[in-house]
Amino acid sequence: MLCYKLESDEVALFESDVSLKENKDKNVILITNHNIVIETTKKKMFKKPEFSLQVYPTSDIKLNKNLMMYLYLL
Repeated sequence: MLCYKLESDEVALFESDVSLKENKDKNVILITNHNIVIETTKKKMFKKPEFSLQVYPTSDIKLNKNLMMYLYLL
């Protein structure tokens, strides 16, 4: 993660490269004890890469009958 700075009480639990259907850019997911962060890096020819962050609080994760976890992305 280049752009995302952890809070003082935040711990990184998992980080990995991911592929998303929406784009073919480089994507990295970071799961912390407070947030799920997706960082997208768009490389442009002869320019500096552009970074964008999508941050989802873990409080938005809901349990459905204790079987499946899913994230509300509205």
